[in-house]
Amino acid sequence: MLPPRTEKELGNPRNGDDDVPTQDNRMLVTQKRWTKATGWTDTNPAAAPLPSAQLVLYFGARTALTDCTLHKELRSMYPDAHLLGCTTAGEISGTTVSDDSVVATAIRFDHTSVRATYRPLADASKSKAVGEQIARDLAADDLLHVFVLAEGLKVNGSELVKGLCEGLPKGVAATGGLAGDNACSACRIRFRTHLYEPRAWV
Repeated sequence: MLPPRTEKELGNPRNGDDDVPTQDNRMLVTQKRWTKATGWTDTNPAAAPLPSAQLVLYFGARTALTDCTLHKELRSMYPDAHLLGCTTAGEISGTTVSDDSVVATAIRFDHTSVRATYRPLADASKSKAVGEQIARDLAADDLLHVFVLAEGLKVNGSELVKGLCEGLPKGVAATGGLAGDNACSACRIRFRTHLYEPRAWV
């Protein structure tokens, strides 16, 4: 994995650097880790801040994510980003896995737009239909990839994937995962400024 480069090195399209070759100008990534003892710290202190991030993916312990303060702090650090995250059974940062923490990865694509959607799921029998709805919500000529988060109990993952595949345009890939924690899989998902209980999709 290459070390993160600064916005100056990669070029910032907001400053008129659209002529930078796309193969050298794909995205910027920074990562932060939170614990109760340390608060937010940069996993790579040498990396430049990324307040212009379009997307922040964060995963953490259930006890930490039930505190809305952390979500508000991420919103303050990344005011324009889509904030997507859920509980997990162990947080991965670099080559380490820890508990009782939160790991947030901020991403900015220089030549890619990011869209987000949310759909509730009443019960597992509706998983395929929800997958199809998500595909319709995100359908666009420039769509290349879909990332999905779902709660981990009342869902039929195979049917969700089937609905996505049938609804998405040919050639569009879909990845994602299910929320979980060390106690159970009936965990929470956050989407932008809202907290969704189990039976939620992003």
